[in-house]
Amino acid sequence: MKKRFLLVGALATTLTFGGLFTPKLVKAATPTTQAEEKNNDYYVLPNGEHFLTKRTLKNGKTLEFYDVKPYEDSKGVDCKAIYDGEEFKLIDYNLETGYVFIANPEYDYKDKSTQKFRVRANPETYFPALTATKKVNDLIQKYKDPSKSMLPENVDKTSELYLDMKSCADEAIKDCKTEYDKIITLDRYVHSVMTTDIKYDGLSLEKAWKQKIGACGQYSSVLERLCQIEGIPSSYVSSTKHACVFSYDSENKRWVLSDPINYVADWDVHSWANQRDMVFNNNSYLKKDNCYFTLDYDKNNPNSDTDKNTWDKMENWGLNLQKFDLSNGSDIVVPNDIDGIPVTYVRGLTADLTSIKLPSTLIKIKDDAFNSMDTLKSLVIDRGAPNLNELGERSFSGCSNIEELDLSNSKLTSIPEGAFAYCKNLKTIKLAQSPQLVMKLSITVSL
Repeated sequence: MKKRFLLVGALATTLTFGGLFTPKLVKAATPTTQAEEKNNDYYVLPNGEHFLTKRTLKNGKTLEFYDVKPYEDSKGVDCKAIYDGEEFKLIDYNLETGYVFIANPEYDYKDKSTQKFRVRANPETYFPALTATKKVNDLIQKYKDPSKSMLPENVDKTSELYLDMKSCADEAIKDCKTEYDKIITLDRYVHSVMTTDIKYDGLSLEKAWKQKIGACGQYSSVLERLCQIEGIPSSYVSSTKHACVFSYDSENKRWVLSDPINYVADWDVHSWANQRDMVFNNNSYLKKDNCYFTLDYDKNNPNSDTDKNTWDKMENWGLNLQKFDLSNGSDIVVPNDIDGIPVTYVRGLTADLTSIKLPSTLIKIKDDAFNSMDTLKSLVIDRGAPNLNELGERSFSGCSNIEELDLSNSKLTSIPEGAFAYCKNLKTIKLAQSPQLVMKLSITVSL
């Protein structure tokens, strides 16, 4: 057992922080007294510097190191860690760069079969990203609707492209026994037949398949279509720099994340969390209560480019109301949230609704949100829309059967002209008493 020291007395220890969250190791000031005992906050390295063993990360969670084994030069340690109830093995923690190899606790470098995952990362940023990635994965596994990822109805099954792709897919999976085997095999098949050339990024599916060339987008588009041809729900996902595919293993009821260009047929969540280019911005068709949603990482700036430095702040996440399942009727009650992620955004809906009740969490109703929904007779935003701060162009235009709308608790400062155009039966809009509210309406406004 290594000795740990509690430094007692005035100015015993000084800690400085470089950046917002990454602690720097500094030499302790000369103590007035020294008591040898266990201490949970730091470990004394051979050179006297302190290695912090308990750290609060930017997401408020605690990362705790234990079984610390320092190097003789005090420039690195091997140790174990516990984060959010999960244990990890940390190997070759470079205390100058802050980077370390993070692996499952059973990992033994002498036995590759013990490795479930192994990533090189800065723990201060990796673990918050892991929490966020696990949340994204949980949402996909629990709520993504496989029926929305089938072969599109407009695909011509008599076309040369379809017949050629089907023939190749059939041949590739002829010996597969399970759905999972088919997904893995098709991923590896795409990797084997395609040639990587980023000059062909943006190439259409048809040309990419015929020429067997492209970047990650073409690899993923081809894999998505091959899976769909074989009856496997498959969904293309992308960030600003990378593309992958989620395919649904119906036998195990699990979405499998494949990366054909990188020959990764099934990304585990711990490795996925370390890929900054795999913060996908089109996690869509998450279904709850007959409503479909897309996940946004910034509820105040939805559909904007994802900030890789802040995306993992889950308190900023929101859900964009995307579509409806009207098989159970045309009266819709939109849920407040999905597993704690609030519904915050509506844009460009098309559906023959009779009534809809929206949650009080709603922040933005964007352009054409309910445009031309002439079947809609009742639209209610819970509690008078207390969080609503933006109304888009033509947001309610053509809602000819709505008679009243209560926005009395909203944070709106303006209403664009045309927001209520052609609402011939709309008699009253209740608005908050706001001197900043600018509007041009030809209907009764109740303040």
